[in-house]
Amino acid sequence: MNGDLIIEQRKAVPVFICGIQLFCDSFSVSDTKVIAERATVSGGNAVTNIHPKCSRVVLKGRTFNETTPMEPVCVLKGFMDNSQTFNFFYRGISCKNCRVAAFTVEDSGRNYLDFSLTLAVEEFESVGG
Repeated sequence: MNGDLIIEQRKAVPVFICGIQLFCDSFSVSDTKVIAERATVSGGNAVTNIHPKCSRVVLKGRTFNETTPMEPVCVLKGFMDNSQTFNFFYRGISCKNCRVAAFTVEDSGRNYLDFSLTLAVEEFESVGG
């Protein structure tokens, strides 16, 4: 190897979430913290509280179900409505205590559905070697 970076395109990563097999082309994580501040008598700022929020994971890709093609819509809506938690694995990490925060499913006339799924994730754990 001559030290040049070679970026190869990989296949979509299969992931099982809420009993649905999703083929993920994209996985992104964002994390935020709420920091409460108050003005001090001297005109400065004082931090009064720091509260971590759940991480947000956004998965984008495709799903396919030949017998009941629109089933993912009903399943994801059910998980969103009842706030049931679940775990899933993605490329060597376990995402734990996840909740469906938002989703979009698009039927573009192909034999699969495009999706975007936003999850609130409480914990990540490395399960790789």
